Amino acid sequence: MKKNSFLSGIIYYHIPQLLIIGIFAYCFSDYFFQLFCMLTSTEERDFLYNPLHIFTYLMLFTGWVYIAFVTLRNRRYKWLTNRSYPSDHAKFHKTYSELVAFWTTNDKYRMNVESLPIEDWHKADGVILAKYRDKAGNYHLIKRDSNADGNLASFGLPGSGKSTTQAATTFRRFNAHLKKGGCGVFAISIKGDLLNFVKGKRKNIKVFTPDKEEGSWHYNPLEGVAQMSQTERRSFAENMSIIICPDEQGENSTFFVSGARDYLCGTMLYLLYLHDIGEREGELKFHEIVDAILSGNVFDVTMTIKNSGCAIAAEYTNSYEGSSEKNVSGIYNHLCKKVRPFNTGALRVLFDGEGECIHPEDLNTGDIVIDVPQDKYSIYAPAMAIIVTNFLMAFMRREDVSANKKVVPIMFLLDEAVQLNLDFNLLSQAMSTLRSKKVSIFLLMQSVAQLEGRYGEAHARELIDLCAYISVFNAQDPKSRRYFQELVGRRKMLKRSTSLSSSANNNNSSGTSVSEADEFIFEAADFGDLNIHDTKTGEITKYQVLVYANGKYILGETTPCYS
Repeated sequence: MKKNSFLSGIIYYHIPQLLIIGIFAYCFSDYFFQLFCMLTSTEERDFLYNPLHIFTYLMLFTGWVYIAFVTLRNRRYKWLTNRSYPSDHAKFHKTYSELVAFWTTNDKYRMNVESLPIEDWHKADGVILAKYRDKAGNYHLIKRDSNADGNLASFGLPGSGKSTTQAATTFRRFNAHLKKGGCGVFAISIKGDLLNFVKGKRKNIKVFTPDKEEGSWHYNPLEGVAQMSQTERRSFAENMSIIICPDEQGENSTFFVSGARDYLCGTMLYLLYLHDIGEREGELKFHEIVDAILSGNVFDVTMTIKNSGCAIAAEYTNSYEGSSEKNVSGIYNHLCKKVRPFNTGALRVLFDGEGECIHPEDLNTGDIVIDVPQDKYSIYAPAMAIIVTNFLMAFMRREDVSANKKVVPIMFLLDEAVQLNLDFNLLSQAMSTLRSKKVSIFLLMQSVAQLEGRYGEAHARELIDLCAYISVFNAQDPKSRRYFQELVGRRKMLKRSTSLSSSANNNNSSGTSVSEADEFIFEAADFGDLNIHDTKTGEITKYQVLVYANGKYILGETTPCYS
């Protein structure tokens, strides 16, 4: 809540203290006069008696004016620069106006606090990033409106507060002004943290739990494939193969990964062909693909597809006929290893596309949450990646806002996003183009190093570059620290240097000079811990997060969801 600015200003500038000093001086002015008379042996009949009386009043008034002037000047300097004027003046030997002119323009990359709204996050709308307390005691909210543009990335070690601050508060307040309780959030909730916080506050949430069938909504990974053209089917199959068989590190990994993708595409297109010609009833189900792969062997699969008459499927597998049995078997074993998790937990049932299913259109009226156990995140990552990928591709077909049609803003809130192993090309395309569809992506991860480990240095930089808002809770990796240091940039600082010189006559002299220098706004080591600690106990007294938005930075306080 905004505090009374007039009252806050009076308190900040120490007006009550100055008034008390003035009243004290006035009330005791006669006492001081009598004291002067006693010290100077001045009596009432002396001609200096009346002038001394006037002098006493003038001296007390002048002293009070001086104290008030110095206090107001120092407090004003503190307000404008957040520094101490007596200290700066003594150190740099510059005037008040020179120091103010320098310190108010030396850091051009710092966010203007006055441009931020004074607002409580519990009543705000949008993406909640942090808050900042000004000198008057008002809290300014650092946020992005729901209807605004810009992808987001948040970096911090486990336990740093990414989920319980930015993710949870954003989920709570995104599109809060639209539907009752809000809508438009697609979130991954690890061990129920996000879901438990918003449950009861967001009224229309559909939950997908990959390890528990009871109470979970279903999903059809192959929705609409039966109606696609052969070209569209090929593209769909290749995209899914990339998700299920992501790139891996290793000397021969490219061979086995690309081969596994070929056999997955061939099997999927072959099964679609069987449904098209009526050999299998209804539409293709995802578990049919899994069963066909796990129940077969590479040699039978290769020959079956070749002799089926499905030319598009055979294009992916025919080239392996006659290859080294060891190599081809290794390819197929790799594929089996990748599809086996889809028979884990409740996925076999939940991916059947039957019953109540989640759809991208559901985000126009509510929210969708994938609730996954923390210890099984890597197991269910391929399944979650399929859902996320299909949803992103669906929104790529959404009409642009340039069509002048009102659309609901959508937010993909992806906790531990790197572990999803999303395809870089798809993710990059989505982050580049979905802005025009009013769709944003919020990536929460541990470090730049983690992102580079998955996508490589160049691709990692590209993904970060596609984010207009970057938050840093902490970073332990030296390379990540240096990256954030360079990201925020430099500022001008005053430097004082002392020089000593001696002459032939052994006369030593010294001189002091003040110069301007550029330095990093943050030391790389600062990103190891941005919080404020008690100097005696070492306990954290203020949890802080760095927010870098559209070329400007600010170090604000976190907004825990439980506050």
